[in-house]
Amino acid sequence: MPPIALLSPDVLRTLEALPDSYLILAPDAAFTILTATSAYLVATGTTREALQGCPVLEAFPQAPYVVATNSADLHASLQQVLQTGQPHSMPLQRYDMRDGDGSFREKYWDILNWPVLDAQGRVRYLVHKAVDITTQVQAHAQAEDLLEIRNRQLLQLLTQVPAAVAAVTGPEHRYSFLNARYRALVGTRAELGRSVAEAVPELADQGFVARLNAVYHTGEMYHGQETRLLLQDPIAKAPRTVLLDFTYQPLRNQHGQITGVLVFAVEVNR
Repeated sequence: MPPIALLSPDVLRTLEALPDSYLILAPDAAFTILTATSAYLVATGTTREALQGCPVLEAFPQAPYVVATNSADLHASLQQVLQTGQPHSMPLQRYDMRDGDGSFREKYWDILNWPVLDAQGRVRYLVHKAVDITTQVQAHAQAEDLLEIRNRQLLQLLTQVPAAVAAVTGPEHRYSFLNARYRALVGTRAELGRSVAEAVPELADQGFVARLNAVYHTGEMYHGQETRLLLQDPIAKAPRTVLLDFTYQPLRNQHGQITGVLVFAVEVNR
């Protein structure tokens, strides 16, 4: 391969003034750091003098408690860019940064590597963009923790309400929650992980699964009043007719996407 021309001081100074968080790397075996933007230095708490001339994989000590795959992942990404001449976006990377006292701060990075080619199509240098997304990742994790706590509290409440309650998940409507009254209504054949149509086929035969489909796909709640349902009696092993007031309520995740349906049914005595 012909030798790669070195970047002039003027070019380096221009690159250093770019507003985002970049490293400029040589296309050599060590991916030597040529320079870094000021934004990168702020994000990583380093100095340009400490980074210039350093192989990129040796620039930052890795926290001993984090699984050491980051360096291998980065090297593989840079090699891919060098060989293909195409950009490569890495999956979310955790790489903790060392503070002045020697301790490590939890850090997450969104990383994109791409080549800069010369007139002959050779890689002249590589750009390594690392955006600190720690705040977003931690906020997302906290939101998921709060959602999990709320869901646990809700399920605990639903076990105690005087109604038959079930939650079904996904387009196949697989049971993910059943309270005691729901089990008493349809029997022990309703098990976690089984689909409604598989566990209680008469619900499908009488149009109840079709209504679940409609709620799951449209997000519109359905309410049935004094609806007649022919069920296989779990004790007598014979059909019995019940009248139900019931509601199908769409369940959504923190992004507003429908994940399932909550079934709330009360048997009507006439």
